[in-house]
Amino acid sequence: MSGRFRTKKSHVTIHADWWDADEAVVIRRFSFGDRERVNELMCKVSPFTGAGEPEMTMDMGMVNRASLIVGIVSWNMRDEDGQAVALSQETIDQLTEEDADFILAEIARVNPKSEHERGGK
Repeated sequence: MSGRFRTKKSHVTIHADWWDADEAVVIRRFSFGDRERVNELMCKVSPFTGAGEPEMTMDMGMVNRASLIVGIVSWNMRDEDGQAVALSQETIDQLTEEDADFILAEIARVNPKSEHERGGK
């Protein structure tokens, strides 16, 4: 029987070749709630004022950031001085493009789109 709920097995440790040997990032396989959180971070709904329908906009600048914020469970990354860097939205924003792209690719790899998301049934 396949699991219906996320478990500790849903976490995957990744390591890029160019990182120090002891540096790693733990990412998660998304649950339904995780995917909803990514959507919430990307979308903004204007307050309902009673006149017409509220408007929803998508912040395209948050697409990758939201996936990183939700997808990264923990890391043991260090700065150029060898000091541990705490995981936060601010430090995620300070990642190099190469590191962010690697982590995003790994998050996408462990979270393939469902048939429904790909336009299937």
